[in-house]
Amino acid sequence: MLRSGGTATTIGVSGNVTIELPINNLVIGERRLQGSLLGSSRMRIDVPRYIELDQAGRLNLDAMIDRRITLDEINDGYAAMRERAIDGRRVIMFPQ
Repeated sequence: MLRSGGTATTIGVSGNVTIELPINNLVIGERRLQGSLLGSSRMRIDVPRYIELDQAGRLNLDAMIDRRITLDEINDGYAAMRERAIDGRRVIMFPQ
């Protein structure tokens, strides 16, 4: 489902994974396949922008947070991640 000259970006692929693709479809249509590390984020640019969007009411960051945990609960957080028992993100709250 990729147009000629288009680029497909793989996400959620980790470890030693083998993907089979019909190479003719990539080569003939001048299509590209690329990976993405951490969403190809530019942290110094993207994070302040996300904050601005959230403060302007255009991005609801709170809706993306599954739960806030303390540093003492980090092992439980990792266990939940391994069990795929998280709907969203867990945020570690540090004492102030």
